[in-house]
Amino acid sequence: MKSYFKNIFFLFIAVFLLGFSPAAHAGDGDAVPINEGDLAPFSGTLLTNEAAASLLAEIHTCAERSTSQLEFELESVRAKCELDLSLVSINLESSSQRYQSIIQSQDEQLEYLLKSNTNRGMSREANFIVGVVAGVLITSAAAYSLSSISNSN
Repeated sequence: MKSYFKNIFFLFIAVFLLGFSPAAHAGDGDAVPINEGDLAPFSGTLLTNEAAASLLAEIHTCAERSTSQLEFELESVRAKCELDLSLVSINLESSSQRYQSIIQSQDEQLEYLLKSNTNRGMSREANFIVGVVAGVLITSAAAYSLSSISNSN
């Protein structure tokens, strides 16, 4: 029984050491940290060819995705601006037509009023003079009639 526990213990230690050693993970991971003095001339992270290609592909994909998203947003804003511009142009055209019809209607009304005002006949001053002259004539005729009647009696 003691040897059974001993075998399990050694097996556990062997798996633990092999499982957590950097050499065991060097091929599986994408990046391997290295320090100055190791077999590299600088400290940093060493990427495998697959990891570098994956990183480069992700950078290009991200750039293309952001470019396409930016183009989509630009086209959306451009389409909205064109729609707003066409709506404003239509509104301007309809308002211009409405105001032109109002102006034309008011011009016609003004012409009618001016025509009806000029066809009245004599001016106010002429009417006043005619009234004064008629009054003087009527008064003179009445005075003459009264004087004729008084002389005949």
